[in-house]
Amino acid sequence: MHRSLLQAAGFYPSDLDLQKRVFDVLRAEDQCQPRSPEAEDIATRLVNLFESGRNTEAELLEGGRPRTQFRKVG
Repeated sequence: MHRSLLQAAGFYPSDLDLQKRVFDVLRAEDQCQPRSPEAEDIATRLVNLFESGRNTEAELLEGGRPRTQFRKVG
């Protein structure tokens, strides 16, 4: 995860462990490299979600995944 974001936020070690677990899952799903711009986007999303009150693994996974919009057929 982007180190400057984590230092500025002042998270507890357990918060960091949770965010790291979710980050690793989302990064693997997106198949992006650890220090890529895509990975930094994931880290930023997770920090923002956590700071807005989403602090469970399920909430972070749900909120951290990009939303896919489908067109209505017909």
